[in-house]
Amino acid sequence: MEESSKAVRDAVDASGTGTKKPVADDGAITMDDMLDQQLIEELRQVDLNTLSPFECMSLMFEWKKRYR
Repeated sequence: MEESSKAVRDAVDASGTGTKKPVADDGAITMDDMLDQQLIEELRQVDLNTLSPFECMSLMFEWKKRYR
């Protein structure tokens, strides 16, 4: 978690505008990119209208455990 927080802080410019600094793209796919895509796909598959509050919290706990 600390590494990703540092990466976010490093990506934000010093002016405090919240914009990211341009980063050279070498075309490589990182593990973080793959995990992000996997989580996005899982989120798309969830039907929020049918989840109970307990199921929602359980799902969020599972994602937190898996992607930390």
